[in-house]
Formats: sequence, C-alpha cells, structure tokens
Amino acid sequence: MKGITLKPPLPDHMLRMIEHAERVKLGKAFRTMDEINSHNEYRNERALHAQIRNLLNLKGIVYLEQRMDKKSRGIKGWPDFTFAVLLNKPSKADPVNVTMVPVPCGWECKIGNSKLRPEQEELLRRLQAPPNAWRIRVIRSLQEAADELKALGI
Repeated sequence: MKGITLKPPLPDHMLRMIEHAERVKLGKAFRTMDEINSHNEYRNERALHAQIRNLLNLKGIVYLEQRMDKKSRGIKGWPDFTFAVLLNKPSKADPVNVTMVPVPCGWECKIGNSKLRPEQEELLRRLQAPPNAWRIRVIRSLQEAADELKALGI
C-alpha cells in the first residue's frame, strides 16, 4: 500500500547492529526509522518540486531547477529553482508611472522543519547581499510558492 509506513520487524537499536549493506540486501522492511523518515522527506520534497514546476509552467515562467537525484557540479548550496521576473514598481513621485524592474529569484525547497545546510545558508546570504540583488525564499509548500508569486505581481 502506498503512503503507509510500516514499522520495521526489529527495533532500531537492533537494526543498527546489522551492517547497512546487509540491511539493504534484506529489503525495505529492514530500514531504520531514520532511514524511513529520510526517504519520506526526500519523496515529499520531490513532490513539492513537481508542484512548483507545474505552477511556474502555468505562469509561463522559465526557470532552472537543480537536480535532486544527482550531486550537482554547480556551486554548492545553489537554490533549487532560479528564475527572473518583471516587478511592477510604481514611481514615488508619480504613482501612475510604473517602472518594470527585473528581479532575479531563488527558491530553496524544504519540507516541514528541515533546515538549510551551512553552505546553503552562506550562499543564500551572499546572493541577497550587495552587489548581488537576488530575492531568495525558502519555500515549504505550494501555497507559499503561490503567495510569493502573488507578492511579485504574477
């Protein structure tokens, strides 16, 4: 049955005594709870990526998505999604006069309470700091992604 997580046949402390390679040979039933939770988190984040891809495609936004299944050859900590959009910025002197400002955006997808890795935190901080001007967000749900696009006027 999909979506149901069964408990391992042995307690975690006993499973950890068996070498990882041996547990892999025995099958999925012999994974520790940490391994099960890690796998579920990966699956949920992959589903969030698919939802965000669909949302960006629906809005006509061209994006670059970092692969989840392989180690990237790019800069460590680079956001999962990068794209640029035009932001309508009214003039303070004349609110009717609207200037279109390109905004580079970077979205890092995280599920639940997952935290950024130190290299991600550092790179995302640098992308936002001058002379760079990226709009960086950590996205935890499809609703957050939709709200962010709405804040950008899209």
